[in-house]
Amino acid sequence: QFPTAKLLEKQIMAAPASSNINLPREVLKWIQSLDLAYSVKHVKRDFANGFLVAEIFSRYYAKDIQMHSYDNGAAFKSKSDNWNQLQKVFRKIGLPDLITEEECRWIACLEDGAAVKFLCKAYEVLTQRKVALQVKQPTVGKEAGYYRDTGLTKVRRAIQLNDIKEGYNMQKSSVIVAGVLEEHENELQQERFTDPERFSVSSNNQSISQGVGVGSGVSRKVSNVKEELPQIRAKEIQVKQLDRNITHLRASQSIGSNNNNNNRMASPTSTSGSIRALSPIATGEPSGGMNRGDLPQEGPAVASRNILQKQQQSMEPGQLLPENSLSLLNACICRVMNQSNHLTWSDRVDGYDNFFRALDLLSSNEPNIDDLIANTLVEIKTESQLLADACTVTPKQFWKVSDLFCSVIIGAPFTSASYSTGLNAFESLGFWIARRDPQSSLAIFCDFALFKLVPTLLANGQKRLGILQLMYAFAPSDSQGHIQCIKRLQSLIPDLSIFIQCLTIFAANERKLDALLLDLYSYYATIGLSNNSPKVRAGAVSILGCLLPQSEAVVASLLPLLDDLSTHETWWEMQAGLVKLCGSYLSLQRIRMQQSSRASTAEGKQQQQRNQEGGDDQEQLVHGSKCAVRILARIHGRSDNSFQSPAFLAWSASSLAPAVGFTAMMDDLFFEVLGRIDPEDRRFLLGLDASPTTGSVAVRSIPLPASTGIPFNIEPVAGKWHALSVARILESVSLEEATERLTSLQLQVLHAALLSQIQADPNSVNALSGVWLDVYSAVKNFVLVGLCDPDCIVSSVGILTAYLFNSKLKESLLLDSRFTGVLRLLYPSHDAVSGTTGEGLAVCQYVFEAFLKDSFACGRPFDVTVHNVLLQFSKSNAALFASAPSLQKLLKEFSVLVK
Repeated sequence: QFPTAKLLEKQIMAAPASSNINLPREVLKWIQSLDLAYSVKHVKRDFANGFLVAEIFSRYYAKDIQMHSYDNGAAFKSKSDNWNQLQKVFRKIGLPDLITEEECRWIACLEDGAAVKFLCKAYEVLTQRKVALQVKQPTVGKEAGYYRDTGLTKVRRAIQLNDIKEGYNMQKSSVIVAGVLEEHENELQQERFTDPERFSVSSNNQSISQGVGVGSGVSRKVSNVKEELPQIRAKEIQVKQLDRNITHLRASQSIGSNNNNNNRMASPTSTSGSIRALSPIATGEPSGGMNRGDLPQEGPAVASRNILQKQQQSMEPGQLLPENSLSLLNACICRVMNQSNHLTWSDRVDGYDNFFRALDLLSSNEPNIDDLIANTLVEIKTESQLLADACTVTPKQFWKVSDLFCSVIIGAPFTSASYSTGLNAFESLGFWIARRDPQSSLAIFCDFALFKLVPTLLANGQKRLGILQLMYAFAPSDSQGHIQCIKRLQSLIPDLSIFIQCLTIFAANERKLDALLLDLYSYYATIGLSNNSPKVRAGAVSILGCLLPQSEAVVASLLPLLDDLSTHETWWEMQAGLVKLCGSYLSLQRIRMQQSSRASTAEGKQQQQRNQEGGDDQEQLVHGSKCAVRILARIHGRSDNSFQSPAFLAWSASSLAPAVGFTAMMDDLFFEVLGRIDPEDRRFLLGLDASPTTGSVAVRSIPLPASTGIPFNIEPVAGKWHALSVARILESVSLEEATERLTSLQLQVLHAALLSQIQADPNSVNALSGVWLDVYSAVKNFVLVGLCDPDCIVSSVGILTAYLFNSKLKESLLLDSRFTGVLRLLYPSHDAVSGTTGEGLAVCQYVFEAFLKDSFACGRPFDVTVHNVLLQFSKSNAALFASAPSLQKLLKEFSVLVK
């Protein structure tokens, strides 16, 4: 049942064991074009476990191969499982003869040429091209002894071919090993007769002692030959050492040229023209430290300050800048820290060591130490360009710099000023290093800094966001640089859950996504959705949200899965991510629907034609829209306290705003959620609390810690929704016969929509034109009625102000006959006013009079119009006007100003 030694040797010889078979260039280029997860360096070793083979076929059969089912390990179990799965896949896709079970074993056992032969066969099948194997011709002559297999090599090969592993029958395995060794010994005995010179020790020694040369017939003893050796003479020379590197020479030359042009000396980092010394005098020590022999007895810190003062007084054009990064750091630290503000300051050590002493005090809650460290880091940040020069020219100098910043990031509390300032300064340094040397900036950071930060990255979720943003600061801005970041991080983080959360942060910081990044993020998002942890699933949903609108089809294909998950999902972060994702997806469908409705235009016809050509994709998008609507309805229909909190409702309204106008169900859901929000939060959300000077509002967020560290910021809807769609919804409500009046919420939303349109076109005096005038015609009566309601008057005045100054209606709004009727309702007789009505009426009168004052203050023609309206009301309704002293006073003031 088990092969004998001879039969085993025949099996080995039958295997494709030709080490002369190389991977053809066209096959190698094909493999590189697939952008596999790992680069191919050693063919038979990299393809032994079948993981890369599965990834290659997943590019062509994505639905049949799921990469999360394959293990990229070197154990026998991993190899066996992977190849068994691949053989099932090959039979499923109609390629049962692509590889046999025996050939899979050869590849797994690293047999020479087995992997190359299979890759060439797979290349021909997948690309429908032919490739010729290039086999090197064997070398003519006798094979060298060291090139032949040893007995141990043959035993190992027999163990691999027979799958001998732990727990195998010892008797049978001993028979196999004994047979291989016996066959190997017989071959050696036979070779002793055919090639005796190889095993002759005396002949080898004799040839060495006699010094026989190749092709020489004369022998001579080495001891009798005296050769004349060349005489070597040593001459002492003097070398003038250069204490500064290329960076400082370049910087000095640049300063010298600036002095010739500007006739003055200034530091490159100084904002003014004053002279600013950057560090003590150059030292010449290889480590970049200070020369202890040149320092006075009071210590290096005092000497640094003294030398610093002398440099400020005597610095001249052409003088060299500091020679290394440590000198720059010492100078910056000494400019901020000293004995007066640093309790543990020592003059016997330099500023760099004193900084670490201050950092040790940070954990003891020493007063003012946090601000002192933060100010020092701000000073170091001003020298980030010079530090970047030193680190790029001599990367080993980056060690000291990274050690300082990493100690701050690791040791400082998350809420301290030292942490945020240190992170900001380190990012600035990374920006300049990446700008100067984008090819090696990421490698420098990973080699010197990232390995120190990995424990904090794994253990502290709050600091994870800052560390990963710091990593992106050192990476090139292109997609390849970001892919390298992801691969570097993958090799350092063994936990898939934490890795996907890190990818969430990377995806949130992406500004431009190409096809490679989209595929990479989509792949890991799909894996994350099947994870058991709700935090990982929430991160996967956040990744999908960052992929829109580029990966709209991918999101549509995953929405049915998310629909199923939402039925039992209770984690708030997952729910918030689903609301954001569905709102963004439905907003894209709203845009697509509006483009299709404009089919009369050329652009609309082209869009409609594209939709018809992609019939399957269009059906998938429509099905995804239905799933997204169900998810949103299910989430907001729950009665859990976490989903009824004001912060979550505000987040939902902000996320649903872009989808308003998609369907009537979405419109009703948006207004329902908006109505459940507190009035103060609603004004913030609608952008009605914006600063009158800057137009900005304060940022709010959900007050719950996110697993990724990315805050759930709640943004106003002004720049997110389609303002005209919102206005059209309220227009249709106004035209319904059953509508008696618009609610305060509806008027408030209309006011916010008008402000959004005005902010979108701030330079136009007629931003509200065309269909916006039709909207006003439909809601005009309800707006004027709202002037008499204390809950609606603020929104009504805002709507009138918007049309008064941003449409062609202008002052004609005030000349409307119905405006006079509003005055009669606002200023009735004393007999018609009751207690409760009087309080609300006083509020309406105050707001209305403020509106008249503001309109009058805008000058012609508004001032004359307001004056004429009041004057006409005083004549036509003399009794009412006589009972309104505030209106009388207002008319009197206007009359004086108009004249």
